[in-house]
Amino acid sequence: MAGGASAASAAVGGGRAAAGAGAAAAAGAGAGAAAGAAAGVSAAAASPGALPSPHPLSLYHVFGRIGEGTYGVVYVATTLSSASGGSASSAAGHPPQKRAELLAGARGADNGAGGSLCALPHVADEDGAAEVGHPRTGASSAGTQRKLALKLLKPTKEFDGVSPTAVREMALLRELNHPHVLRLEAVHVHVEEHVLCMVFNYAEYDLYELIRHHRERLAKSPISLHTVKSLLWQVLQGVEYLHSQWVIHRDLKPSNILVTSEIALGGGGMVKIADFGLARIFQAPLRPLHDNGVVVTIWYRAPELLLGARHYTPALDVWAVGCIFAELTALRPLFQGHEVRRSGAPFQKDQLMRICELLGAPTEEIWPTLGHLPHWAANDENVVAAASEASNSALAEARKRRRLNASTPTPGEPPPLLADAAAMGRGSSAHYLLSKMLTFDPSARLTAQGALNDTYFSLEPIPGRNALRPPEGTGAAVSYPPRRVHTEDRGMPQSSEPAQQQQRGNK
Repeated sequence: MAGGASAASAAVGGGRAAAGAGAAAAAGAGAGAAAGAAAGVSAAAASPGALPSPHPLSLYHVFGRIGEGTYGVVYVATTLSSASGGSASSAAGHPPQKRAELLAGARGADNGAGGSLCALPHVADEDGAAEVGHPRTGASSAGTQRKLALKLLKPTKEFDGVSPTAVREMALLRELNHPHVLRLEAVHVHVEEHVLCMVFNYAEYDLYELIRHHRERLAKSPISLHTVKSLLWQVLQGVEYLHSQWVIHRDLKPSNILVTSEIALGGGGMVKIADFGLARIFQAPLRPLHDNGVVVTIWYRAPELLLGARHYTPALDVWAVGCIFAELTALRPLFQGHEVRRSGAPFQKDQLMRICELLGAPTEEIWPTLGHLPHWAANDENVVAAASEASNSALAEARKRRRLNASTPTPGEPPPLLADAAAMGRGSSAHYLLSKMLTFDPSARLTAQGALNDTYFSLEPIPGRNALRPPEGTGAAVSYPPRRVHTEDRGMPQSSEPAQQQQRGNK
């Protein structure tokens, strides 16, 4: 299955976050599968009489670079007429069947489902997308060229083959199909330069930039309740779908949540979850999930991960979505801990303390398996006492500033300091929903489906399909700036020319 019009730019999210996502993903992707993919490329390159393949970017009209990370560069482009329809299917120098073999190797990567993603149900593409490697026509219904995002993975060392992160991302995106999850449009392989290019539909915004626009350019003017609620609703729908397909994303954060513009094919203001480099199948995995090392960007990392859990569940995605929810309302990250950067998986004590300041200290009474978590059981860096001290100090400071009247938070009630930090009314439906998404015990944490069923979404304003367009009569829509495009960098090697120019030169 290929990606379609509802796919946003995984590359955009990956461009900002690739550095955090790629290295951790590589460990569990399955070196054998990656090597198999590399063998497919090498065999094609060694075919007698094979013509030099054009650089993938020469198949498109590239406007410039929009993102970059350790493992790839992202460009915005439109299709050339010569690459429209199915003509790009062999543009990377491989016939469709050869590229199918290459991607078949990717599908066999160890994503924890018996070595194959074929166990995932194959859902028909309601948008009529062609197979991977066959991008659809570049013309929209209005007769204009539609934008694409090209994720050009940086070449690995010679003979290393396709990066395990790319293998996992391609394999998953071929199988997933949901309006709020990106889908892969095409894959191009440049054999001679060991370059792999993934093609996605373009999304003009992401939550990181929307939040930053309100915080810095609109003088901290809050995002409208309709937009917050609609964005959260759509994110949860996408996450619920992933979990129903036995997929954990493991790197949800604002920069990986893309939003389409008003002129996007398929409608504007729609969420597209991006960057699946760390995603894993969690149904009977062949390898323990913790084999991948550190996952989830630190400010969105669930407490069970911070305390060294070796077995974890989709609940860690719900925690991350809760953090995003609070960031949409407060316009700043909820738990901004200082990350310890050194080899291995060091204990991130400061991040855990930021959580305890707002939620209180965890206990085995509210989290029965707490005592089995490695960092808590070993009392690393005196964490047990430090958690209580962080909680008590935060409450004392709140009382000093007269923000908290009760001597202690009321049992069964959502933490009052959480509402303050998230800019929510204490005891509001938003406050209650957030507290259930940020429960310490992952087994008691609300599921994505449970969150969608929460009272919060049944109250006005009702979430809408277009998160950026307020209901009629409720105010004007906010005008968000487009992505910055670095037009000086169009990614083409000096020796390469656009495909159309090459054809004209050969006449």
